[in-house]
Amino acid sequence: MSEPKVSVIVPVYNCEKYIERCMDSLINQTLADIEIIVIDDESKDTTFEILKEYEKKDKRIKLMTKKNSGVSSSRNKGIEIATGKYIAFVDGDDWIDLDCLEKMYEVAEKNQTDITICSYTREFKDHSKPKNINLKEDKVYEDEDLKILHRKLVGPIKEEFSQPESLDSLGTVWGKLYNRELLIKSDNKFIDLKEIGTAEDTLFNFMVFKILKNYPL
Repeated sequence: MSEPKVSVIVPVYNCEKYIERCMDSLINQTLADIEIIVIDDESKDTTFEILKEYEKKDKRIKLMTKKNSGVSSSRNKGIEIATGKYIAFVDGDDWIDLDCLEKMYEVAEKNQTDITICSYTREFKDHSKPKNINLKEDKVYEDEDLKILHRKLVGPIKEEFSQPESLDSLGTVWGKLYNRELLIKSDNKFIDLKEIGTAEDTLFNFMVFKILKNYPL
């Protein structure tokens, strides 16, 4: 059996209010050749029961539960299980456009790049807030440009202070498509929040960026 084009890793914990919207956005992707790896962190609500019904309906879903140990260990477990050429992360209370994975996959394949990134939108009860990365579109970042991106994960300098939120957006693991071989080669893991408190995704990206060849946008 050939590898799927994309493995989507979904860490979940007590997401019963949002998980159906998340899963519907994944099983209805225009890119059908995907696997959906859902790691339940011992939810106390009906999240796991809802997910079991989805698993019955779609053979691309791989559902597992583990002893409660946080989002970092859930993502790490998902990476271990993944078999796709690329890996995407989607949290259980998020959802993505139905053509999101197809568009990102096409960009990654066209440019043969290690990470593909897109902007995203934060949704609130009564409004939406686009989170723009504030970088050039359709540009492949490599060499010195890539070094600058790596540095931006640490913090802004000079004129970058005028839009510090764009750098925060750069550090997230959602809105990105990773070459799975890159993650295996880096042997990088998400660090437990009990150790670092917050920003586990920014730290993860900082370590992965160290071995990048090029970076599309």
